Order: sequence, then C-alpha cells, then structure tokens
Amino acid sequence: MKRIASLFATLLACTALFGQTKDTTFLFYGEEISTHQSPRFMDRYDEVFRTMDPAQWMFRWDLTGGYEIGTALNLGIEHKLSPAFSLQFAYGLSGTNRYDSLSPLVPFPDRDTFFYHPLSTSLAIHRFGVQSRWYYDMARRMRAGLSANNFSGNYFGLELAYTTFGPGLSGEEARFASDQATAALRWGLQRRLSRHGFMDVSFGVGARRSGGFDERALGQRSYWDFFANTQFSLGLALYRPKAEKKALEYCDVLRCFREENQMFKIDLYNLVKIRDKNNLKGKASLAWERKLGQSPFSVELLGFVKARKEEVAAGENYKYGYSGWGFGGHIQPRFYYSLKKRIAKGKSGNNLSGAYIALHTAIERNTEKRTDSDRGFKSDFDGTVDYLKMGPMWGLQYRIFKTGFIDLNLAFVGGTEHQDGIKDGKKHIYETRSFEITGGLRVGLAF
Repeated sequence: MKRIASLFATLLACTALFGQTKDTTFLFYGEEISTHQSPRFMDRYDEVFRTMDPAQWMFRWDLTGGYEIGTALNLGIEHKLSPAFSLQFAYGLSGTNRYDSLSPLVPFPDRDTFFYHPLSTSLAIHRFGVQSRWYYDMARRMRAGLSANNFSGNYFGLELAYTTFGPGLSGEEARFASDQATAALRWGLQRRLSRHGFMDVSFGVGARRSGGFDERALGQRSYWDFFANTQFSLGLALYRPKAEKKALEYCDVLRCFREENQMFKIDLYNLVKIRDKNNLKGKASLAWERKLGQSPFSVELLGFVKARKEEVAAGENYKYGYSGWGFGGHIQPRFYYSLKKRIAKGKSGNNLSGAYIALHTAIERNTEKRTDSDRGFKSDFDGTVDYLKMGPMWGLQYRIFKTGFIDLNLAFVGGTEHQDGIKDGKKHIYETRSFEITGGLRVGLAF
C-alpha cells in the first residue's frame, strides 16, 4: 500500500505542475487496490531444466549404465518426501560372459601340477539400491522464487546397494557366484532435461564388502575395502504431476530448427579415464554422419584409437597386468523415425537430431600383453585380439548449442572374438562367439 500511495502522490504532483496554466483545470483521481507481485522472467536455464515445474514423482530409465558394474537396464523411482528430502529406489539388470577370469584349476596330463583352463560362463547381474537425498538448497530457492518443488537441484545422499553376480547358477558353475554390498556418502547434482529427460552426476566415498568368487584371485574369499567413484547418469524420465507444454521448450539449446545434412563429431567424454596410477584408459574417436538426400536416413562412419593399462594385485599370491592399444570403427545406417512428423508439426528442421534406430556393425583390433601370476603359476599372452559385432540399436542424438552434441544408445549385438598370438611360450589361436546388451555415450564437439 505504501508503494501504491507513493505512486499516486507522485502522479498527482506531476499533474499539478503541468496544470499551472491560465485555464481552469479539473482533476479527478481515485485509488484502486490490487495485489502487487514481483515479475519473474524465464530464461533459457529455466526452459531447459524446468526449474519452475513442480514434481513429486520421477520414474527414470538410465541409458548410460553409470555404475561400476555396467548394468544395461537401469530403472529407478524417486519420490519427494518434502521440498528438501527424497527417497530413491533403483534396480539394474545385465549379464556377461567371462572366460580366462573364470578358469578352474585343471591338472596337466600325466603331471602333478595344475593349469588354468579357459571356460565360458554366463553370469546374470542384479543390482538393488536405495538412496536418501537432501536437496540442501531447494527450500531457499523456493522462497526466493527461483525454483518449484522438484528434482532439479544439488544434493547430499546416503546410498546403500546390493549386487549379486550369477544368481541361480548350479552344479560346478555355482562356485562362480558372488555378491557385493556397498554404503556410500555422495554429493551430486541432478537436473531435469525438458519434459522427458534427466541428468545426474555425483561423487561418492564409501565402504564395500565383497564375498564369494573373486575373479582377481580366481577363488573364494570375503573382504572389505574402501572406494571413491564418480557416477554419471543420463536418460529418460516421466514426472508427476505432468508438466504443461511450453512454447519455447528446449530448442534454443538443442538447435531444433537447424538445417544440416552432415556432421563431424569428436568424442570428449571417453577421451581420458583414470581410476588410479596403475589403472587408466583413453579413447579418441572421430565420426562423420551424412544424410541420404533430404530423407530421415543417414549413415555414420566412426574411427577410433585407444589404449589401456591395468594392474591388479590380490595379496601376495595373485597379480594381473594388462597393457595394450587398439583401433577400429563402426558403420551405422540410421533412421530418424520421428523426424518427418516433427518437421510437419513445426517442431524441427531437417537435421540429424532426435531418436533413431540403426544397424550397428563394428570391428576392432587390439594388441595386448597380459600376465597372470598366482601361487607360483604364471601365464602370459602377447598377441592380437579381433572383434566383430553386429546388431540392432536404438539411440538418441541432439546438438547442444552451436558446437556440441550428445549421442547415447542401447544395442543388442552378437559377434566373434579371435585371439592370435603367443601364450605361455606357445602359438595360441582361440575363437569364440557371444551375445551381449551394450550401451554407449558420446558427448563432445560437433561441426
């Protein structure tokens, strides 16, 4: 009321000054009472991360498999108990084939010593997790009118997880089953991406208990250790209550209306990853994607070089070392199945952004040196390993601002692995076939 009274007093004074003429002037004024609200202007940040959209439930599908165990299917539910606190439940499912690491002791013919015989064993992986989160800045942002009660914020979390490897194995294979329980304190940031996406990055420190079969020691053992890791999750999500449609959406950031027929892509996300001084890897890749005319079809060609060093020691008896480098590439005929519909509705230009299906065909050659030492027994391999993989793929690609891109995908592939080299001083040739569910994430520069 003070502001309104001052406003009208100022207007009255100004009118009186302009009214100082010889003519008689009649002034009529009144007072209208209304509620004053400070205006807030939405910017690009609000549009992309939906900071002003309230949400009490989030059902998420993590497409990156951001956990250390590399699960392929990652589902989660998060519920806000209050503006500051939430509770999250997560489940991950995957499977893997293991060979040399799952090798029981087998006697040499006519000798009293033993050696490790390669054995292929398929393991299912189940991960169960629960996490309580404290969005420590959410209440203040809500009071300041900077955010609604939702899941876009910074947080501290307590995470408890249980992972079982190879449940249901029977007979001789049952001894390869194992489990793992972890507890960690995490700090992270989570952001909603438009109407149906999310991003979650966190760093955590904690304790881990492992029991059952240990692939490093090739035997049964139980132990505790400590860990520190980074988790990155990116995927699709459904929110409740449902967000209203907004005119601007995310096109200012994701360049929806850009017209382009080709794109060169440099991956930065997988360029360097260092766990410690003895375990590091890097991968440099360059991709070129070209549309077929003005159609929603395209072809991507990718080439890469990579290197990896790994050292593992389990007590004084077991040591494993790996060093190697490799190169390869893939070809992906792609179909952006919703592109024409989005263009017809005025939601997109004719470009290389959106959801797609593809036929993924990849080749790779690695030059490797591996050494195993356990209880006086030593084994080594020096040679090449060739991979050929092919299968259907689903993916999602977008431009980010002017020179960025993100491409995540999920594929079911089958193929062969061919080893050729010297193993334990003898010529070694070995070939096997396998099927797997795999996912990939590239984030980097686009031109």
